[in-house]
Amino acid sequence: MPLTNFGSILNFAEDVEKLNHGFYETAALNPECADYKDTFTELGAATGKNIKIVQRSRRENVTEMIL
Repeated sequence: MPLTNFGSILNFAEDVEKLNHGFYETAALNPECADYKDTFTELGAATGKNIKIVQRSRRENVTEMIL
C-alpha cells in the first residue's frame, strides 16, 4: 500500500489500530494471559478510541482538503 497522500496514511493508521485492537481482544480472552487481562482490556479500549480519532480526522480533514 503506497502512502502517497493524507487519506492513505490515515487508512494505514486505521488498519494498524484495528490489528492492534484484535490482538488485545484476543490476548484478553486467552487463559494463559489471565494475569494481564485488565491491561489488555484497557489497551483494547484505547485502540478503539484511536480508531475513532483516525476516522474523525479523515472525515474532517480530507473533506476540507478536497474543498
